[in-house]
Amino acid sequence: MRPLRSALCCLALLVSSTTYAFQPAPSAQQSAVAKKAFFKPELYLPIQNMPLEKARTLMPRVSADKWAGVANRLGGNVQVYLDPLSGMPTGIQGSFPLIPGDGFRNNVSLESVRQGLGRSVGSVDESVVGELVFKFVADHQDVIGVDLLQLGAPRVTQVSESLWQVHIPQVVNGVPVRHGRLAATISHGNLILLGTEAWSNVGIGLKPTFSASQALTAGSTFLGQTLSPTSLWQQPTLEVAPFARKDAAFGQGYGHALVWSYGFSLPGEHERWKVTVDAGSGEVLAVEDDNHYFDAQVKGGVYPSTNIGTCTSKETCGTMQPNSPMPWANTGFASPNNFTDGAGIYNYSAGSVTTTLAGKYVKIADSCGAINVSSATGSLDLGGVNNDHDCTVPAGTSPGNTPAARSSFYELNKIKEVARGWLPSNTWLQGQLTSNVNLSSTCNAFWNGSSVNFYKSGGGCRNTGEIGAVFDHEWGHGMDNYDANGSLSNSSEGYADIAGILRLQTSCVGYGFFQTTNTGCGLTPDGTGYNQQEAQVAGQSWCNTRCSGVRDADWAASVPNIPATPQNFTCKMCSSGSGPCSKQVHCAASPVRQAAWDLVTRDLTAAPFNYNSNDAFLLGNKLFYQGSGNIGTWHACNCTAGTSDGCGATNGYMQWLAADDDNGNLADGTPHMTAIYAAYNRHNIACSTPAPTNGGCAAGPTAAPTTTATPGDSQVSLSWTASAGANQYWVMKTEGFAGCDFGKARVATVTGTSYTDPEVANGRQYCYSVVPASSNACFGQASACTCTTPTCAAPGAPSLSTPASGATGVALVAVLDWADVTGVSGYEVQVATDSAFTNVVRSANSLVASTWTVAPGLSASTAYYWRVRALNSCGGTSSWSAARSFTTRGCVNLAAPTLASPASGATGVALAPALDWSDVTNAAAYDVQVATDSAFTNVVRSATGLSSSAWNVTPGLSNLTSYYWRARATDSCGASAYSTAFSFTTTNVCTPAVATYNANLRTPACGSVCGCDTGPTLVNGRGTVSGGVEPNQPNTLGATCADGSTGTYHSDESIDRIVLKTVDQGLITPGKQLTVDVTVWCYGTSDQLDLYYSTNTATPSWTAISTGQACTAVGLKTFSFPVTVGGTTGNHAVRAQFRFSSTATSACVSGGYNDRDDLVFSVVSAVAANPASPAAPAAKQVRGRTVTAR
Repeated sequence: MRPLRSALCCLALLVSSTTYAFQPAPSAQQSAVAKKAFFKPELYLPIQNMPLEKARTLMPRVSADKWAGVANRLGGNVQVYLDPLSGMPTGIQGSFPLIPGDGFRNNVSLESVRQGLGRSVGSVDESVVGELVFKFVADHQDVIGVDLLQLGAPRVTQVSESLWQVHIPQVVNGVPVRHGRLAATISHGNLILLGTEAWSNVGIGLKPTFSASQALTAGSTFLGQTLSPTSLWQQPTLEVAPFARKDAAFGQGYGHALVWSYGFSLPGEHERWKVTVDAGSGEVLAVEDDNHYFDAQVKGGVYPSTNIGTCTSKETCGTMQPNSPMPWANTGFASPNNFTDGAGIYNYSAGSVTTTLAGKYVKIADSCGAINVSSATGSLDLGGVNNDHDCTVPAGTSPGNTPAARSSFYELNKIKEVARGWLPSNTWLQGQLTSNVNLSSTCNAFWNGSSVNFYKSGGGCRNTGEIGAVFDHEWGHGMDNYDANGSLSNSSEGYADIAGILRLQTSCVGYGFFQTTNTGCGLTPDGTGYNQQEAQVAGQSWCNTRCSGVRDADWAASVPNIPATPQNFTCKMCSSGSGPCSKQVHCAASPVRQAAWDLVTRDLTAAPFNYNSNDAFLLGNKLFYQGSGNIGTWHACNCTAGTSDGCGATNGYMQWLAADDDNGNLADGTPHMTAIYAAYNRHNIACSTPAPTNGGCAAGPTAAPTTTATPGDSQVSLSWTASAGANQYWVMKTEGFAGCDFGKARVATVTGTSYTDPEVANGRQYCYSVVPASSNACFGQASACTCTTPTCAAPGAPSLSTPASGATGVALVAVLDWADVTGVSGYEVQVATDSAFTNVVRSANSLVASTWTVAPGLSASTAYYWRVRALNSCGGTSSWSAARSFTTRGCVNLAAPTLASPASGATGVALAPALDWSDVTNAAAYDVQVATDSAFTNVVRSATGLSSSAWNVTPGLSNLTSYYWRARATDSCGASAYSTAFSFTTTNVCTPAVATYNANLRTPACGSVCGCDTGPTLVNGRGTVSGGVEPNQPNTLGATCADGSTGTYHSDESIDRIVLKTVDQGLITPGKQLTVDVTVWCYGTSDQLDLYYSTNTATPSWTAISTGQACTAVGLKTFSFPVTVGGTTGNHAVRAQFRFSSTATSACVSGGYNDRDDLVFSVVSAVAANPASPAAPAAKQVRGRTVTAR
C-alpha cells in the first residue's frame, strides 16, 4: 500500500481520525469534500474501565467463574478492570517478574529466561521481551481472553534502562483490526501493566464482496470526485473495523466489518482525505481528513513564544530575537562540517558557507520562495527585524528567508533536542523533519503524518509559523505518532498541547493566535489580541481571561474558574467528535492538558514535595516523554452514565505512574504518586487503585548540588558539589530570552562532578541545572538554575620549543614546534630573514597542530627568525610569541630516490596509479615524470615540488599501455640525479573509482578516471524519507531539484546507486562510449526511470538519453543505458530521475515519491601518443651549485 502507514492507526477509537487542525476549521472555509466529511456514530468505541468486582455481576457465570480467584492465579496484589462492551481486560495492575531486574521480588535470571523460552538467550533485547509478553498472555489466556492467533508482531521499545513498553496489534490472517491492540509495561524487570484496547476477537469472513477498484468507484461517486492514480496517497487496503452495538449485554457490544480504506489528496489543497468503504455492501462509512492540524556561526532573528511584537513577560514574549543560532543547519561544506552544532557553530577554514535550512534534524520549505543564503566569510547572519511577518525578508536575501522559516527551524530543533534527552533511542527524533511554512491559507496549522505545516496571517489570525506553541503542538502530534506504540493517542490534541506547555512553560496554547477575531471573551490584558472561548455548544461559556491562543491549560485563568472534568466540561461544552467521551478532539482534551499543567504548577510545588518551578518542570517533562509512548486513550468516559476514570493499562494516569515507578510494583507507591494522582483526580481521570502513596527511592540522592558555571571562549565549564547517594548527574540546559524558564534539554549524563559544554555561542546566555541521580527513576532535586554568557577573549601567546634559539645546521625543510595553547582554534607562523619581520619569506595560517614543517624549503646557510601566534574561533588573536633565530645547513649532494611501487615490469596497473619511492635525507621536495618511452622524450604526466615521496598520477593514463617513470629529490641548492626508471603496463579492466561528495557542486563526483561509482551509500535513499534519509540530499547540481520525502525506505521509490564506466575500459575522453547503470527500488510498475546528460556542470543543460524505463516488479532493479561522451573536456554529469506515475516533462519533475541524483565525472584529453617536447636533461650537483649537462 502507499504509506504513510503510521497515519493508518489513528488516534481515535473510531473508523479513522477526524480532522486534526490546530483548532477546528470554520465551516465557511470548508472545501466541497469537507462538506461531505462524516463518520458513522457507531464506529466510535466508548472506552470504559469497569472494576472486576462489578463486571463479574454482569458477565455470564462461566466468565465470572474464570475470573474468580484471579489474584491467586496471577499471583501478587492484582487489580483488574474490564471493558463492558468487549468483556476484555483493559487494565491488569500487578507486579509480575518477567525479565532480570531490580524490581519487587524479582529473581529472574537469564538462565530462567532461556528455560522459559526454550532457546538460547544471550541478553534481554526487544525480541526476548516481546516473546515473554506473548508467553505471559498465553499462560493466562483463560482470563485475558485474546485469541493468540490474532496477536500481530510486537513493537517493543526500551524507553529507559528500567522501563519497557510493548504494543501488539490485532491482526487476523494478515488483515489488521483497526485500533485493536494489547499493551504491556515493564518496570525494573516486572510486568506492572497489561491491557487491551478496542479488542474483541474477530470471527467474520475476510473475503471482500466488493473489490478495491469498486471501493474507489463507490467513494468517488459519493464525493462527486474523479480521482487520478497520482492523487492517491494510500492505495485501497483491507481492514477489519470494529463498531459498537447498542444495548448489548456485557461483552457482546462489539461487531466487526470488513472494509476498504484509501487516501487521496486534491491538487492545490492541503487536506489528506481518508475514505472507508464497507467491503461487503459498498456503503461509504466515513470520509475524514487525516491531517492533524495545530566557529563560524549561522544565526538569524526568530520569534520566541509568539509574534505579537511586544515582550511584557516571559510567558507572552513576542519580539524578534536577533542573532539566535540556527542549530544543526546545513553549511554546504563536506562532512564533518556539513552541519552546525546545537549553537549554530561549525569549524570554518575557507570557502563560502551556504545554508538552505535543510538541517540535520529539521528542513524548511517556504511557500514564499527558496531559502539559499551565503557568506564568503564563514559566519552567516540570516537577519530579520521585529514586526517582519509572512513573506517579508531582509534586504538582499533569498525569498524564503522569512521569519517563519527561521523561527520554526530554531524552535523545532530545540524541542527535538529536549525529547532526545529523554528518548535517546527514538529513531524518529534522529531523522529530518520537514516544516512547510507560509502556506496559502489562514488561521490554522496541521500535522499530516510526515511533516508540520503552518499558514500565513489573515482572517483575523497571525502567522502560525511564527508562534512557538504552534510549532511545538504540531511537532507533538509527530512525537505521538512515532513513540513507543507507533500510533496517535486519543486525544492527540492533549499530547500535543502538553508538549508545547512544558517546553514554553506557559499555559496559553498559541498566545497571539487571535489578533482581531473576537469570540466574545474580551481583549487580553496586554491588548494584543482576543481571549478564546473554549465552549463549542450554544448557551455554554468557558472564557479564557489571558489567552489569545486557542485554549488555556490553566483552569484558574478562565471563567468559571473551576477544573475541567469530563462531566462539567467535555460532555456539556464540546461538540460531537472522535475524542474522549465521543466529543470534538481539541475540546475533549481539556481535562488532560489541565492535569499536566496542574502537576507542574500546583501539585509538585505543594506539600509534601514543595518543588520549585525548575524541579517541577524537569519532572513533568520526564514523566511526559517517558510515560506517554504507550498511551492509547488518555482516559475512559461515558457521558450518559456520567463516569470517567484513568484505570486502563493504556490510560495516561497509569502510564505516568509506570514512568515514575522505582521498583516494578505500583502497589507500594511511586516516588511522586500523590502529586500525579492529585493532578489527574482533580479532573476525574485518575484511578483509585492502587491507593496513592509516595514510596521508593529511599536510598536515592536527596540533597541538591551547588553548581558553578564558568564562561569561556565558545564553552561553559560546569562544576558542582557531590550529592550523597548519587552515582550519576544529568546536565540540563536551556538558552535565550527566558533564562531558566524555558524547557531544558538533558545534554549530558556524567558520573563525575564537572562537565564542559562545547556547544555554545559567544554572547548568548545559557542556563544550567544539574540533577543528582542513582537510576532513571530515582533522582534528587536539581541544583538551582544558573545562567552565564560565554565570551570571546584573546588566547595567550605560544611558547616556542624547537629549534632552539640560535640553532645552526637546521634542515632546509625545518620542523618548527611550540607548546599547545588551551582553547585555540588555530595558529599562524612567520619565518623572516630579519628580526623585525619586514621580510617574511615563509608563513602558514590556520594550522590546527602546534607544529609546522616549513614549505617550500629554505635557502642553505642562511639565518632566519620565526614566531607564532594563536587564534580562537571567535576572532581573538594572541600577541606574537618572542621570536627565535636559527641558521640552515649548507648545500649537500642529495641521493637519488629508490623507486618502490608499482614494481618495475608490473602489469594490470590502475589508470590513476599511486607512485611511491623512498624518502631522501635532506630532501625538500621531489619531481616525478611518467613517459611512454625509456628515454623520457615523451613525458605525458609529471609533477614538481611534491612535499612527500608519493604521487597519484593525474589525469589518468590510457589502458593497456606501457609507461616508464622516475623521480628525483630537490632542495634550494638543486636536484639529485633521477632514480633508475621503472616500467609498468596499465590494466585492461576498468574498476570504477568511488565518488566523493563535492560540496561546491553539491553532488557526488570523480576526477579523471575510467569509471565512477556512487557506492552503496552516497545516494542511497531519497530526501528525508522515513528509514532512508539520503546523505547530502538532494545530490543534484546546485541542490536545485529537491527530492520528494513521502513514504518509507525500500517500500517506496528511491535511487540507490549510479555506476558509469567506459566500454573500452580506458580513461574517459571525448567521444568515448559509456555504460551507465542505475539501481533503484521499485514500488511497482507505475515507476519509471529517466537518464539525462549534460556537458556543463556550472549551468547544466540536460539532454534526455532515455525516458520512461518502467519497473517490472517490486524491489531492486538495475537499468543500463549507453551514453556517448560529448566533444569537450571538463566536468560532465549524468542525472537519474525516478518517477512515480507522472510524465517526464523535464529533468526535474516534482512529486512526493520522485528522486533525482546527479553524478559528475571529468572528461580529459587522450594521452599524447607522440613526443610533445624533449624532456629537460638531468641536473647534477657540483660543489653545491646546480649546473645543467650540455
